[in-house]
Amino acid sequence: MLLVADELPLSPRDMRTLGAARITLARPVRKHWGRQTIIPLMIRQASLTEIRGLRAEFLRRSGCQVVRYSRLPRGYAIPFVAEVGGHLVAYGAVQTDDEARTLIEFFAEHDSIRNAERLVRDTGVQFIEAQTNMPETLALVDHFCSERTLGPLLFADDCDPGLQVEGALFRPRNGQEEIFPHGAEPEGDLVIEFAGKVVATGGFLTHYNPPYADLFMEVDPNFRLRGFGSFLIQELRRLCVKEGFIPAARCDPANEASARCLVRGGMARCGQIVTGKVREDPKVPERA
Repeated sequence: MLLVADELPLSPRDMRTLGAARITLARPVRKHWGRQTIIPLMIRQASLTEIRGLRAEFLRRSGCQVVRYSRLPRGYAIPFVAEVGGHLVAYGAVQTDDEARTLIEFFAEHDSIRNAERLVRDTGVQFIEAQTNMPETLALVDHFCSERTLGPLLFADDCDPGLQVEGALFRPRNGQEEIFPHGAEPEGDLVIEFAGKVVATGGFLTHYNPPYADLFMEVDPNFRLRGFGSFLIQELRRLCVKEGFIPAARCDPANEASARCLVRGGMARCGQIVTGKVREDPKVPERA
């Protein structure tokens, strides 16, 4: 199959639909008994309903927590598709923030890199974000980006460490009790009580791709380095599993104490978020 790209001018309707994006007409040329059939491929904005099938396959192949999963349904990213003869062959989620466009999701039925080249070029994305534990998306950073920035560390469920902290009680939070000031995480609905005082709070969020849940916690600075954080992670992990979720977590790569706490609580490092800056000419070398 030969792909020949012709750029088309935008109509006012196209401009309203895609904003600054361009529409490209590709011509896959097939020979049938001496004749040629030209099938147009278009990059266009789509709806969540249109990409439901492709996204389900993307999540099935991912096999892990997709950290930015909720950006599309919550309206923080725009879905685009590659369409050939009325058939959707690829989709991407483009997040727009402070006039910067970032591709945060991508899936193609086949020929992933070349379909991604079309979508990257035609939507004008400047950055591509990927998880290192998702090779197909990470390959886009390798092919199209010149610079990389490392983001949060990612953690997956590992084991039950069987931790015990003498005098520590894991329980639901009483809405009337005093909670220490939080600096990094929200106040959780589950707490660790020690000597009649709440020394740590945490919880888990379930707006990620099912069945994954994201653990979070914070320990009172006056009670750190005493095992309360790891004990809380262990108990949150146990509750997640009991309620039918798969625990996951992340932390700042500079926060070594938090990373150690997650590992001691039963989690294992599984990847990292990487953001690449797209080259000015993000082309794929032609096949030999």
